Amino acid sequence: MPEELLKVEGLSKYYPVHGGLFLTKIGDVKAVDQVSFSISPGDTMGCIGESGSGKSVLLNLLVQMEKPTTGSIRFLGQELKNMSADQLREFHRQVSMVFQDPVGSLHPRMTVGQQIGDPLLIHNLVGRRNLKDKVAQLLTAVGLDPEMAERYPHQFSGGQRQRIGIARALALTPKLILMDEPVSALDVSLAAQVINMLLDLQEEFHLTYFIIAHDMAVLRQICTKVGIMYAGRFVEYGSSEMIYSSPLHPYTRALLDAAPSLMRNLREEKSTILPGESPDLSRLPKGCYFHPRCAYAQDICRQAPPPPKQTESGHFVECHVFP
Repeated sequence: MPEELLKVEGLSKYYPVHGGLFLTKIGDVKAVDQVSFSISPGDTMGCIGESGSGKSVLLNLLVQMEKPTTGSIRFLGQELKNMSADQLREFHRQVSMVFQDPVGSLHPRMTVGQQIGDPLLIHNLVGRRNLKDKVAQLLTAVGLDPEMAERYPHQFSGGQRQRIGIARALALTPKLILMDEPVSALDVSLAAQVINMLLDLQEEFHLTYFIIAHDMAVLRQICTKVGIMYAGRFVEYGSSEMIYSSPLHPYTRALLDAAPSLMRNLREEKSTILPGESPDLSRLPKGCYFHPRCAYAQDICRQAPPPPKQTESGHFVECHVFP
């Protein structure tokens, strides 16, 4: 097996903007812009940023729901855009998805057992004779009673529905599971339970995760790598330990400062509120995209985009001022 399970290089997704009398192209929405990272087997890669930063588009590109404008995505060393139909089918068996909305991701008129079992039948992994036992094993793995297989989604709580979505993702024994904010729709106690369950499942089934979120505190418990996304770009990328202990980019620092912490006395110490909003991706500011909101911005930040820098420890950052 290659050292990297998934390797992404220079990945971009631009949507053309048309205007005028003849609807000519007048620009692009740069939803994802020159993103690069790698995921090794056993990693948990987190992608964090505000709403509108391009996280969901990046996830769609990885699962091939959308095609990139430029760049490369390699899975087990093979370029996705060069795969045949049969190879893509096998790719989608090895890469599963857990959606953000545990209600909308389940079919209301199909039993839980049908929704977990159908992928097994489609990919010819289990015969109908053994299907019920396999579904029961998957439900047990996510902490649900096997007898619940005959129930419908409306008969479950939000936390139980998310567990069902995870069981469905596990059904095909994937190598990589992509997750779209898997705990954002759950309350704090349920989110903690699901995170602990994901850690247990990762150890039991030798899983690799890619998770997008907007909460730094949530992913701190589970990630081995983190990419900080702003205006379609990774402005900082490195190991979880480096990102959380020694953040370099002002945007990363602002996200960390905004995350709730038991170590901070919230009555006496107020977190710094990041001014402004994420930029319009069709009208990005000149220079560093973050400079209109940055307290450390200098003249060069307003004139030229910062080149990626790498520290000795493999920590990447796009910033003129730091490190």
